Amino acid sequence: SDFSVVADLSIAEKGENEYPVKVEVPPGVRLVSVSPENIFVDIDDKGEKQVPLKVNLSGTPIEGFTAFEPSLQSTHISVSGPEQVLEEITFAEIDVNIDNAESNLSLKVIPRIKGISEDFDVDILEIKPELVDVFIPVIEDNPSKSVPVVVPITGLPAYGYKISRVVVEPEIVRISGAVEVLDNIREIRTTPVD
Repeated sequence: SDFSVVADLSIAEKGENEYPVKVEVPPGVRLVSVSPENIFVDIDDKGEKQVPLKVNLSGTPIEGFTAFEPSLQSTHISVSGPEQVLEEITFAEIDVNIDNAESNLSLKVIPRIKGISEDFDVDILEIKPELVDVFIPVIEDNPSKSVPVVVPITGLPAYGYKISRVVVEPEIVRISGAVEVLDNIREIRTTPVD
């Protein structure tokens, strides 16, 4: 801690460049040499990118139970960092083990960035959210079927505006229950959107 080793980046430019290393020594010490005398620093613009989030499930629920498609609070995460690194990022993923599950799983999981080299220091990147909320329905086996989600629209938009499309995520949900009840269900409707 008596030594100070500094690379002055006050005049740094974008790209990989060489900068001198300056060493200050305590009184009574004579500096003979510095190795390396220069360091290479790669400087890039900071950018932000939205990347899709993928869930990897492993394991199987306890016998007599079924796990359904995971539900994410957000299907994308935001990644900030050097622009040239952001270009390489293709998606993020989270791993969830559902082995011997016998009830719904509600977890907070750290996402992993994919597409960059394994030796890259991911601490340089800023990921939001840092923890992803994932919900995995695990229910006792019953008859089930998939039905579309319908969003009833009420009211009219402001003058000069119109609704071009309604995007539902997820578009289809899986429901289970008694056969006689399932037979009468053709769709699941959300509460009306005004």
